[in-house]
Amino acid sequence: MRGTFRVVGPDGVDRTPPGQKERALLALLAFSPDRRRSRIWLRDKLWSASASAAAATSLRQSLAKLKHALGPMRDSLGADRLNLWLQPDVELVTRPDLVGQAELLEDVSVNDPEFDDWLRDLRLAERAPGAPVMASPIPDPVAIEVRIDTRVVTSDAETRPDAGSFGRMLADAMAQRFYALGEGSVLVIEGGPDVPPGPGSPAGQGRRVLSMSVESSVSAGRWNLHLRSVLAENRQFLWSGRLSVPAEAGRCDAQGDVGAFLNQATTGILSRLERVSPGSRNPFVALQRAARRLFTGELAEIDLALTELAALETSPAGPLAQAWLGFALMTRILEVASPDEDLRAAALDHAARAIRLAPGNALVLALAAQVELKLGSDPERGVYLARLGRVADDSDPYAMLAVSQAELLDARTDASLQAADWARRAARGMLNENFWDLQLALARLAQGDTVAARTLAAEARTKAPRYRPALRYLIALDAIADNRASMARHVTALRLLEPGFAPDDLVHPEYPVATLRRVGLIEALAAALN
Repeated sequence: MRGTFRVVGPDGVDRTPPGQKERALLALLAFSPDRRRSRIWLRDKLWSASASAAAATSLRQSLAKLKHALGPMRDSLGADRLNLWLQPDVELVTRPDLVGQAELLEDVSVNDPEFDDWLRDLRLAERAPGAPVMASPIPDPVAIEVRIDTRVVTSDAETRPDAGSFGRMLADAMAQRFYALGEGSVLVIEGGPDVPPGPGSPAGQGRRVLSMSVESSVSAGRWNLHLRSVLAENRQFLWSGRLSVPAEAGRCDAQGDVGAFLNQATTGILSRLERVSPGSRNPFVALQRAARRLFTGELAEIDLALTELAALETSPAGPLAQAWLGFALMTRILEVASPDEDLRAAALDHAARAIRLAPGNALVLALAAQVELKLGSDPERGVYLARLGRVADDSDPYAMLAVSQAELLDARTDASLQAADWARRAARGMLNENFWDLQLALARLAQGDTVAARTLAAEARTKAPRYRPALRYLIALDAIADNRASMARHVTALRLLEPGFAPDDLVHPEYPVATLRRVGLIEALAAALN
């Protein structure tokens, strides 16, 4: 793996594949969790500029070439319809004694920016000052302790005794957010950075410490904050950001810009943590990776998320994994318009189990509320859970999105629109922003504002070009507006993701465009299509 890339069989024969794509494919698997990756993820790293069908063909061709090059070792590379993996008996030689003298994957070069980014981050993680030598691409599972310290850096602290209150509020909100995302070990420390863990602290027992500092000051009637996060073990930088809001917002308002800042910080820290720990098996990171797949609108990704979430049920992130499993099953049911009663019962069971395990977790309540609203026989329970989630954490965009859906079900369109608008603002910077764009589009649609709804659906599709729900509503709204050219483009795009799609499918009673039916636009759509 270091210097000249080579594959050698147990008989000493060199089996190194001649093609760079094939070498890169092996490298990506070698430095992945459990030496396994989905075909979708691999295509994105090696053929990011290609259309989905072309990338899939290229991957199949590279896999065939790789199997041929491996010869009698071909069974060391496993494959199924969704994933590729290296078998456990494959020995990976990383030569830690050559760190500083030879690079990892020194002669592996692929003309793709996604692979270049992955390789750069892999090397940077190893070069970090004090970083442990990479002896194995699959480290032992490791928990994370989140430590947040707050301090006041304002020059007029004595004349403004409340100068630190906003910093403390933000630290408490960040602690709540990390707890809600599945990491229960969060310490909030006042007085300064780098407070060493005590002898009985989990940090002294092999836990990884994610350290955040929050500095606050007041000047010219504004609260100013600087949040910075590093890995305490080696001072590896993770994320940094600044926020400035009117001083009155510091009392208790965690909405608007403050809510968005919290989500940007959380998303940025988790994303960077995943990149600097490419082999991490921490359930905290794995849970977020699986959850992101559910907002792509792609069935293969949803199925992969179900597999990953099921593996986390017995981990420390178990309650969140249960909630996300319920949400994932609901998403799959709605995507394929499946009346499968067993899947519906399983989704509701996972949601109920998650609430029993973590009854005060805002994210659990928000996800369970959506499952109850869309699959349950008692919509009032879904409304109750949504509002309970908002009480638990009114800065959580998932909680406010559930509230928007609950209000829409109650035909309270103004309240639904207000909640959806706030949730979308708070979700700025998250990797699945498209989800909140579409919810606001549906709230606009419920008020009869088809122009604003179409604009928002188009934004959702711009942020996630393969997001099928947005494409469906764009096609419907283009048809109603008699915008045939735009409609044709969107139909072509959807057919690449949903072969055989025809615009008439939108008026089928089981096709997943429930809001069109709820607001009475199916008749107008049917007339426009005819």
